[in-house]
Amino acid sequence: MSRTGSEGLHWERRFETSKAYIAEHGFPTTADARINPDARSVREWVGRQNRARKLGKLSQQRSQVIAELIDQTR
Repeated sequence: MSRTGSEGLHWERRFETSKAYIAEHGFPTTADARINPDARSVREWVGRQNRARKLGKLSQQRSQVIAELIDQTR
């Protein structure tokens, strides 16, 4: 996650925020996302990153940390 620039910093902040949320609350369910904006944000962001990973649009490093984050939730 060593990408520079504001896009790289934004991605890293979103990753850390999502990781912290999941560590504290678990991966948000659809029901959680309907009533909690934080849960919705985490669920949507992680979902977008996972789709980008599957399409090969993330760097190898980002793909790895997203895959690890998702694996922790199972």
